[in-house]
Amino acid sequence: MKCEEKANELDRILSGAHIFSREVEQRESMCFMHLFPDGVIYIEGRHKTNPEKAATYGKKMYMVTGVKFTRTNCIYPSKEYLTSDSSLILDGFPRIYVWIGKTCGYVRRIKTMQIAKRIRNWQRNGKCHIVVIDEKDIGLHQAFMKKLDGISFKGDIVVKNMADASEGHHQKHSIVVLHRVSGDSVLYDMPEAAQRPLKHCYLVKKDSYLLDWGPTNTLYVWVGREVAKDDITKAITRGLAFREHHRYTGSMAICRIKEDHEPQEFKSCFCDWREKLVDENSVTKSYNVGIIGRALFSTHDKWPIPKLEEHWKDDYSTDNNGPAEVWRVAGELLAPITQDQKGIFNNGNCYIILSRSEDDEVGNHLLYYWLGSKSRNEDKRNAVILALQMDEALHHKCTVIRILDGSEQSHFMSTLQNSMVVYDVECSPERDDQMFCVRELQNGGIRVHQVSPVWTSLNSSGVFVLITPQTCYLWYGKFSGGAEREYSKQLLSFLYPSLRYSYEVITEDKELPSFASALGARHGYPQDFNTKTYERRSPKLVCYDPDMKGTGKFIDMGRCAKEDLTEDRIYILDTFDQMIVWMGDHISVESRLSTPYITEKYLTDEPAARSINGVTLCFVSQRAEPSSFTRHFGFWDGFPYGGKDVYEQARKRLRQENAKIDLGEEIEGTSAHIGTTKYPFQTLRRDDLPEDVNYMHREYHLTNKQFKEVLLISRGDFYKLPTWKRCQILKSSKLMFRQHPPYRQLEIPS
Repeated sequence: MKCEEKANELDRILSGAHIFSREVEQRESMCFMHLFPDGVIYIEGRHKTNPEKAATYGKKMYMVTGVKFTRTNCIYPSKEYLTSDSSLILDGFPRIYVWIGKTCGYVRRIKTMQIAKRIRNWQRNGKCHIVVIDEKDIGLHQAFMKKLDGISFKGDIVVKNMADASEGHHQKHSIVVLHRVSGDSVLYDMPEAAQRPLKHCYLVKKDSYLLDWGPTNTLYVWVGREVAKDDITKAITRGLAFREHHRYTGSMAICRIKEDHEPQEFKSCFCDWREKLVDENSVTKSYNVGIIGRALFSTHDKWPIPKLEEHWKDDYSTDNNGPAEVWRVAGELLAPITQDQKGIFNNGNCYIILSRSEDDEVGNHLLYYWLGSKSRNEDKRNAVILALQMDEALHHKCTVIRILDGSEQSHFMSTLQNSMVVYDVECSPERDDQMFCVRELQNGGIRVHQVSPVWTSLNSSGVFVLITPQTCYLWYGKFSGGAEREYSKQLLSFLYPSLRYSYEVITEDKELPSFASALGARHGYPQDFNTKTYERRSPKLVCYDPDMKGTGKFIDMGRCAKEDLTEDRIYILDTFDQMIVWMGDHISVESRLSTPYITEKYLTDEPAARSINGVTLCFVSQRAEPSSFTRHFGFWDGFPYGGKDVYEQARKRLRQENAKIDLGEEIEGTSAHIGTTKYPFQTLRRDDLPEDVNYMHREYHLTNKQFKEVLLISRGDFYKLPTWKRCQILKSSKLMFRQHPPYRQLEIPS
């Protein structure tokens, strides 16, 4: 309780910190874990320990859990922890043993070796050998098992709960609830404000809200910038009351966050979160690479974020000058499309389009699979499978991109010479009346799609071509552009060459009676084409870790780093508006074909409740990454991938470091007491020490006999212990050095 009181006092001094959280061991929030990129190590210890318990020490084993943000737990050395997916550290003098299971991921393997080096350097003063034992090394594995035989304990070591359910894993969030908080009563002052999917506009600056998204996740209390001071100081207390009312576990982390300082984990629960922009009057610069980069990847700069279409222009190279190859999906086979029919689609079918790079540069081939809006689900499944199989036939040199009917991007349109025609499967070609919508897309592309000849099909932002047995009409919406109007005239030459010179132009709100009668009863129609899209956010790398049950889990890797990409795993680079699925070289064919289902599971489990149809979906392979993928990693060229090669190199470096460490060298501190003045134990415990006493190492001034009587351990055995254990023994005997030297009266010269 004293720690909590001190934290609240410090928070009051700071007038309310931007983020104030109550953390519990093993269940820390991700915003807390991000502060420790090297991971967190839990060691044995109590705030008060008597000398008898402190002097008891046996071999210590540490279990490493997590992947990117690791937790290292002190446990009993036991063979029961040696499972195929675990990684362990046995701290024994003069060697530290690192045991790694055969199915343990390479990222955690390297993390475990880094933690062992930290223990060696910080707790053993660098005087210790590190031996890495892989479960596949039969001889070393059997020798390690013998070291765990016959280990006895005299101390009382608590075995920690090794569950890591909150280790940045994506869990299924079927219920995400936002509560408005106005008082201390859970029943009356914390009503439900909204459920999943949540929108940014639900957060009002004059109120405070509580985000409940499951018993295993952090409980966030959001406070607006204009709330009362009492709402800020009582936020954590109200979160505790909410937790107890719903009978959530006592280890749940509770975090209070202020407006404009929300962590990424909190933002991920909202489907339309927008970063705060600068005042429009202060925007004087046009968009450039620097501004876009700062706006997207900085958590501090408030530069204006460009529109989604401006990102799409640079996402994929459109310099492939070769002719596009188009196939129609016919069951489990592909039917080639002739050159004169390229660019003509039917929304009842699915198509595959290949745009080759002339210089055969790795990662520059673009392979699209286009899914018609009215095509069968079986054809959609076959389309993605055939596209991935074609990528395999091309040695995984393609960037596979999913294109949805009606959501074509500019880089896709450029492969079709910036124009396409989509027929409607439900509109019979034998029908007398037919109508087509001509719409200009971004970057000058023109899309023509067939619609039903009714009033509700019209749109004020487009041009419509209505063909009847008597005549042809060109209907211009009041918001349509010149490019659309000119293209509609050229369209007649393609659809009906006999009518290319005989047509009537009609503007909106000035329709002829013959035109109105052809469309039937008059109804309202939209003013523009509203396409639901998501705004781009800071990139997030997620690792898909399959388990023995076949369900799998998603692990948040935080910021993108090339060393985290291993050849035996599937990763998702999520920028919220698009997902790029990265597949390593050692991924099996079956796993590659299952990646579309993995992405669906990922979106189903996330709290923002995004629609799979609102996200651009891409698939890339190792060593064939496009610039749209690599630019999120900061440093790419010259840096290796993670995986087996990096793991073996790390083991080799440890062996080289071991060769430079002389275990026969005297341990630091064992002879430092020689020549020092000896004093009684009671004298060394006082604050006013004699002038010749080393206040940082009072134990130097004890005789060997006094040392054994006071610390209950011989001097030689004491210096073989790790640093944290030595500090614990000295603290229990009240010989621990003070942070600052004791005050001594200065002599003023006369």
